[in-house]
Amino acid sequence: IAFNSCTTFSTFSSFAPFKEHNRCIMITRITLLIVIIALACYSDALSMKGSPSRRQVLSAAAAAALVGIATTPSNAQSSKSDDIQVFVTPSGLKYIDLKEGEGDVTPRYGQLLSIKYTAYIKLPNSDKQKFDSSNFLVKHGNGRTIAGLDEGLHTMKAGGVRRLIIPPKLGYVETGLGPLPESPLARYKLSSLLDKMVEQRGGNVIFDVELRSFMDDEASQGYYEDASLTPEQFDTLRTNLQKKASDAQKARGEGNGGIGPV
Repeated sequence: IAFNSCTTFSTFSSFAPFKEHNRCIMITRITLLIVIIALACYSDALSMKGSPSRRQVLSAAAAAALVGIATTPSNAQSSKSDDIQVFVTPSGLKYIDLKEGEGDVTPRYGQLLSIKYTAYIKLPNSDKQKFDSSNFLVKHGNGRTIAGLDEGLHTMKAGGVRRLIIPPKLGYVETGLGPLPESPLARYKLSSLLDKMVEQRGGNVIFDVELRSFMDDEASQGYYEDASLTPEQFDTLRTNLQKKASDAQKARGEGNGGIGPV
């Protein structure tokens, strides 16, 4: 598994049996090598000068065992999981792309996003617990979605599936943030799990989310555009502001009889 950080997640605990299997193979080979070396020493003690063939055979077997240990593919199982990579953003969000979306376009703030998700709470030293699964329509960037989900969706492509591992500071930090379960019982479960996260001072919110589609909001007033000014546009803006300030200062001076600003 290729990680962008040194953290190992319990998400991948399912690979433990493979590691145990490799460990057993290694122990067996080392034991076999010790037995062969012991037999070689015993053979030297009992054999005559003119019988080198037995020693050669045992030495060859020992060399074969050494070669077997040296060439054991101890990372065979990890190579199968090399496609799984955990990305870590500067905010602390971690995500895994389970399925790559189509095209090169990602959502813009202000667009409507159609998603399907399953949500869990992962408390320290315990398995994750599901609290919701639903379809949801998101107004991207409106501040009413938990920050970790909003950030994770921003770089997805249509049709993609991503696992978001959201730290508490990017989760349900205040009342009114969604998505929330529809049923009162599920909401009570979420509230209880969040209380336990506070008590245990740890845990994560996990979203397995599929970005089905995204589209422009016809009612948008253009307040969500995330395109920044180019250096040329910034210089033009600064020049215009300076010119307006200078014109205003001159106008005030003329209004005072040409004696300049008061």
